Formats: sequence, C-alpha cells, structure tokens
Amino acid sequence: MDPVNLFDYTDFRAYMRAWFESRNGRPSIRGFAKRAACSPAAISSVLGGTRDLPPALVEHFCTVAQLDHEQQAYFLELVEFEQAPTRPRRRAALDRIMAVRRFQGAQRDIDAAFLLCSRWYVPAILELSRCVGFREDPAWIAATIRPPITPAEAAEAVEALIAQRALRRDEAGVLRPAAMVWATDREVDRIAGVGVATFHRDILARASEALDSATKEERHFSTVCIAVPTADIAEIKASIGRFIEGVAGRYADDIARGEQVLQLSVQLIPMSDRMPSPNEDQSSVISSSGLPAGNVPAST
Repeated sequence: MDPVNLFDYTDFRAYMRAWFESRNGRPSIRGFAKRAACSPAAISSVLGGTRDLPPALVEHFCTVAQLDHEQQAYFLELVEFEQAPTRPRRRAALDRIMAVRRFQGAQRDIDAAFLLCSRWYVPAILELSRCVGFREDPAWIAATIRPPITPAEAAEAVEALIAQRALRRDEAGVLRPAAMVWATDREVDRIAGVGVATFHRDILARASEALDSATKEERHFSTVCIAVPTADIAEIKASIGRFIEGVAGRYADDIARGEQVLQLSVQLIPMSDRMPSPNEDQSSVISSSGLPAGNVPAST
C-alpha cells in the first residue's frame, strides 16, 4: 500500500512532492524526468509552483505512480482545480474534489472550512444556535432556516461547525456557540477562496428573493449612487467593514436571547468606468470595454 494517500490532498503539487519523498529516490526526480523525456528543472518548477503540469506529464506521472482509475480521475481534478483558466471551471473541479473526499471519508478541517465558506446557510445556523428555543434537530433547523434547506444539509452544517469548533457541547451535552478557530495554512486558503465567491453569489440571490418573500418590517434595502475619487474607495470599504463589525459585535455575546436570524449585507460595486482625474490624460484611462473612458459606445 502506498504510504501517501492521494485522497488526503487537495493540492496536486503537494501530493507529488510527498510521493517523491516517500519513494526514497526510486524514482528520483532526475530519473522520472529522464523517463518523461524532460529536464529535472522542469519537474522541479512544477513541484515549486512556477510551472504548470502539462497533460503529457500528468499521464506519465499517473502511470509511474500506478494510480488506479479512480485515483487518476481524482488527480486530474486536482490539476484542473489548480490550472483551470476560469473561476467557474475551478469551482466545478472543487465541487467534484469535495464530493470524492466525502465518499473516501477524508474529512478534515479543510472540508469543514470549505463548507463554512461556501454555503450561505452555515453561518445562519451558527447564529440560530444563539436564539432562544434552538433545537439540535436537523429537521427543525432545516425548516426554520429561510428559505428552507434539507435536513441532510442542516446535519452536515452542524458537523462542520463542530469540526471548526464554532459549536461546542457544554457540560450537559448541549450545543453552544463558541469562538471559531480557522485553519490558516495555504491549502485551506486556496480552497476557501473559491468557496467564498460562491457564498457571496448565494447571499446576493437570497437578498433578491427577500424583496418578495420578506415583510417590510423584516427587510431593509438602501441604495445610493455616488461619484467618488478612486483613491477614496479603500476608505469607503474600510468604513463599511467597521460598520458591519460594530453591528455584529453588539450581539456577539448574546446567547439564548436572539429571536430571529438576520442577514446584513452591504454591496459596493462599480457602476461606471473610472474617469480620468483633472491632471490625468484621458486616453490613459481604459474602460471595461477596452476603449478610453468617455468614449464607450452607447450601444453595440
């Protein structure tokens, strides 16, 4: 049995490095490169992250590592996740990777972190645990969340929250919210980064649905269009962050006093191309269309 379990990895480079180390030089990187008809420097660049792994080397490595059909498919997904040119392709590969990991029983902090970062209802369930009358019952949780989710999704979310130590059991065995401990290594950052984008897309979709499903007393939408200097955008974002942190901090210690879980979202998005400043050559400012700002055609 290979001492390096492929399904423990979400980074194909990390797996390849571990595999070579486990072989004690049989084959060495130099020997592998010779059989693959490439230079040892090329292999070292792949392992170091400065060069992509081409299809021919993917196939050669799978053969040398004696990966079976299922392992080869998983390894190809790892390569796709790392090297795909678009975010949708990376996200699709990541979804398949996580599905295989669950099937293989490779649950680790990284899987819990991904779930927390990619599913809109997970933080909602964490906050629900702060409310009076919270029940550790997947069916009850699923029906209480708006819009409703499935009991299986609720159970998986609770498991992830426990794994990330965001939920813990008190002396009586009752689930209580606790400080969340996040893993911060590179592997988690890579995975969570893709999940966060999905999280925000889902949150925006939920906000759109709330325009029709929530009462006026429950919801609040405010929108303002403002013309600002580009240099001030960073401070505007920081001010929004301070506002959200202030509201969240106000209720951070309220356990068993909450009565409803709310979602606070603030969207700050560009609604025009950037115009040149008074002392800036207009031709140097390129719009999203690829034309100088101010010269974008009204229709195409």
